Amino acid sequence: MRRKLGSDMQKLKQKASQVPGMKEFHNSFPVIVGKTLLKRRLDLKMDHEQFSTHVWIKSGKKIPADLLYRMEWADPDISLSRYKWALDALPVEPKESSSQAFS
Repeated sequence: MRRKLGSDMQKLKQKASQVPGMKEFHNSFPVIVGKTLLKRRLDLKMDHEQFSTHVWIKSGKKIPADLLYRMEWADPDISLSRYKWALDALPVEPKESSSQAFS
């Protein structure tokens, strides 16, 4: 059953990519930010409320969980200034150096 679902999803993705403007949308700022937030939240194994609290503890700024949810799903009603405000509050985690990544 899982293989069938994967096959159907691939067909759906292929059809969706043929819709005018879809490629541009998937490469847009809101989608890129949303995917990044979603990945970070899932890496930390947190729900939206926990991630909101995590951001508050790390940065001192409270970002509502519903805003984080809407950002993850690239809600078109979020203004650029709201993105800037939220992204300024998100703690930046240092990346591993290449020597640490392979040890």
